Amino acid sequence: MGSALLLPFFATIGAAAGSLDALSDVGWLFCLIAIQLVTHLVVIICGGRLLKLPMDAILTASNANVGGPATAAATAAVRNWPHLVQPAVLTGTLGCVLSAMWTDVPVFTLLLQFKPATYDVAATMALVV
Repeated sequence: MGSALLLPFFATIGAAAGSLDALSDVGWLFCLIAIQLVTHLVVIICGGRLLKLPMDAILTASNANVGGPATAAATAAVRNWPHLVQPAVLTGTLGCVLSAMWTDVPVFTLLLQFKPATYDVAATMALVV
């Protein structure tokens, strides 16, 4: 039910944003995304060929990296590759975990350097409650 209610929410926000005006100013962004995706595809296909992997495994791994575990599993199931559904979920989940760690650890390390000199747990709990 929550997913169904998110669709009108996003449609309302998108309609209010003036999507055609927004798209006219970000042509460079589409070029950047296209360059990233083409680079990803070239690297993963060349790497897969170098490792002598089957093309269905290469494409499923690419989908797991770009779209996440849910889209990779759905694509593997629709393409009639049932043996690749579980690896798609695992690879996509591992990619999400590693990317979160890759970004969160430096941010948390930076935040820890700016901690206050004294930390009063009781005062913080009083603010929360």
